[in-house]
Amino acid sequence: MLVYYCDVPASLKMKPKDHSCEGAGRTTHWIILIVVGALSLVNNPVLTVAKYVSRISPGTKFYDVLNQTNYPGAYIYTYIFNVTNGDRFISGEDHNLKVEEGTPNK
Repeated sequence: MLVYYCDVPASLKMKPKDHSCEGAGRTTHWIILIVVGALSLVNNPVLTVAKYVSRISPGTKFYDVLNQTNYPGAYIYTYIFNVTNGDRFISGEDHNLKVEEGTPNK
């Protein structure tokens, strides 16, 4: 029986792997998942995205659609109301909500 012996240089020898950081990485992932879950309970992400998408300000799609004039086949009327006694209505001082009508936009 022949046995070949080959001396491997020290630079090519495999060192045993140190898995001491593996548990810390898993713990970090769990902490991130728990924090994201807790934040989504406090702040509803679907509502936040819906508010962002449906806002009406210059440069948004809703603003561009509402700002078009002479759009063939459809007319959109928007009425804007300003609430004048919102704080007193919420606190219970006033029983009726008072609003001021803005000018209708066509």
